Amino acid sequence: MKPIRIGMIGCGWFGNRHLDYLLTREDVKITALATANKEKLMRTAEKAPGVACFENGADLIASGLADAVFICIPPNAHGNLEQLAAEKGVHLYVEKPVGVEKNRVLMNLSAIEKSGIICAVGYQERFDAGIKRLKGALSPQDICMMEGAWIGDMPAVKWWRCKESSGGQVVEQSTHIADMMRFLAGEAESVMGMAGRYPGGDYTVEDHSAALIRFKSGAIAALSTGCFGETEAVHEVGLRLYGKDFSARICWGESLDYKGADGQWRFQREGSNHDRSVDAFLQAVKENNPALVGADYREGAKSFLLTLAIEEAFKTGGLIRLDAGFRL
Repeated sequence: MKPIRIGMIGCGWFGNRHLDYLLTREDVKITALATANKEKLMRTAEKAPGVACFENGADLIASGLADAVFICIPPNAHGNLEQLAAEKGVHLYVEKPVGVEKNRVLMNLSAIEKSGIICAVGYQERFDAGIKRLKGALSPQDICMMEGAWIGDMPAVKWWRCKESSGGQVVEQSTHIADMMRFLAGEAESVMGMAGRYPGGDYTVEDHSAALIRFKSGAIAALSTGCFGETEAVHEVGLRLYGKDFSARICWGESLDYKGADGQWRFQREGSNHDRSVDAFLQAVKENNPALVGADYREGAKSFLLTLAIEEAFKTGGLIRLDAGFRL
């Protein structure tokens, strides 16, 4: 079988992280790179001699040099790239979130599902062995409450600090926690929330927020976010779950602890869930089997819409029902 030809749109930290892993595999060939930043483009191209270089993703997709494309760019830069890839029959691995603008995301979703391409969205923790075991042991109705948090520092990159570019911390970063809540407890029904920003600072995103989420199953969740921390002491990323006869704590990227009437266990992370997610995507492309990916574009769009509903609650201060324009 011929190697899968891979194009990488975005040569920042995450694009290079995926690229470094892909270069270790013998079943893929990096054929094309794209970014508007010429310095990053040339520096990244040194890793894959002979690779074709483009200054925008649309040209890479149109070139026909890639069977599959990884999209690793800021949320507001996606535009119609997914639609263009779908129309070209190019498979997609899309880093979350899938965008910042609802109508554009919905148009991309329609094009992807019409085309039949394989598309995965980078919610890699769905491949965590401990989380898989937890999901297998629970039904959404078993969960009474959840407490999620993503609290840390303010990323240095300018696009992340700009609300128009990133969508804000909930949309860009805490989307991982929102997605995991959906993965374990099912679809949300309504949200409420408040957000604020400390005076000063060279950013337009809110730097602290709290949201309440009610799920169709009856579960209620709290999601706290913050990017105001200046030291390692201000760091909390994870999710707690509570039911009538169990509790579980997920320390993001590290461990999972479970206690229940059926005993208790601890799972310590080994290896990379990012790589497992990529492995599943590539296998799905080989087998033409979309069921192998952890989260397809529809799942990515659902988690995006949930975070968008939370952002709407921040603006209005009221209860937002997801069936009022935030549900597929």
